[in-house]
Parts: sequence; C-alpha cells; structure tokens
Amino acid sequence: MKNPLPLVLEKGAIANLSLLTFLDLSDNGMTSASIHTLENVGNTGLKILLGGNDLVQLCEDFLMLPAVSHLDIHNCNIQHVHANAFRYLRNLRFLYMYDNKISFLPEGVFNHTETALSRLYVLVYVRVFS
Repeated sequence: MKNPLPLVLEKGAIANLSLLTFLDLSDNGMTSASIHTLENVGNTGLKILLGGNDLVQLCEDFLMLPAVSHLDIHNCNIQHVHANAFRYLRNLRFLYMYDNKISFLPEGVFNHTETALSRLYVLVYVRVFS
C-alpha cells in the first residue's frame, strides 16, 4: 500500500551505515531529490528497493553509492534517464526498471558499471541507444 504522504528525508538522514545490506524505501512517495539523502551507506552487495515512488526522472549522478548491487526502481513513473544516471553504480548487477514510462535509454548509460549487468528488467518496447 502506498504511503499517502511523501517521505521526506533530511540530507544525511541515512548516512554512514557501512554495514547496511538492504534498504526498502518502496511506495513512500519519494522523488529524485529525496534520493540524494543516501550518503556513504553499504559496503558491498547493497540492495535498494525504491519501487512505487514518484522519481519521474533519473538525473545525472542519481545515486552515488558504489556499493549498490541490486536496484529496484520499477513503477516509479520514470520518463527520462540521464546518460550518467548510473555513473557511480560500479557494482550494479541487477536492475529492475519495468512499469515505467521510459521511451529510450541514452547511449552509454551503463558504460560506468565495472561488471556487466547480470539482469536488466526494463520494458518490452524501449528504444535503446537512439
């Protein structure tokens, strides 16, 4: 069930949690701006669930968390993905982006991941690299 009021986190509210391995912020009405409150969390293998929020776009440097290996951003009304949105997600292996309004993914959007994505769940009808 979606939270009727958007979750608003102060900058640094979720910070310096090096032992964090799983973070579920699904269905909280979060926007792209509120995602920047995540700082220096997780060491390796961090799983973040953001599905069902209202992200609309993934701006440049969307998440600056190299520890993220699993990212769920399904059903977030995402319409635009910046070419550098995943720049700091060097260890990203699983990305769930289905049920969004993405019409294409820019060329090079996944160039910054050190290891190839093992699973990428987007849309059936998405134009990759215009």
